[in-house]
Amino acid sequence: MTSTAIQTTAEQTPLPTFTPRADIVAIESGYQVEVELPGVPSENLTVELEQGVLSLRGQTSETARIEPIAYERSFRLSDDVEGERIQAELKNGLLTLTLPKAERALPRQVPVELN
Repeated sequence: MTSTAIQTTAEQTPLPTFTPRADIVAIESGYQVEVELPGVPSENLTVELEQGVLSLRGQTSETARIEPIAYERSFRLSDDVEGERIQAELKNGLLTLTLPKAERALPRQVPVELN
């Protein structure tokens, strides 16, 4: 993980910001991305797609024992990904993104005619 500092909008105290670890796997219908975001509740997570770039931003909640930290990561998507059908699920600190391929990018069978 790499670290930088960002400013929160509510406070002007910089938060340590990390690039979370991610695994990207090609599946039959597209791609699956798993991003580790420990301690980030869904209400503190933003997933945005803009001009072919999928951006993730999350922040842990402040507790009595741990200072909050922020996570940021971006992925440039291929034109083969159908952005309107991207799905995201956060469970136990693991964000799973399903990036479906557009119909034009899916393999298809070409019928062979006999003469």
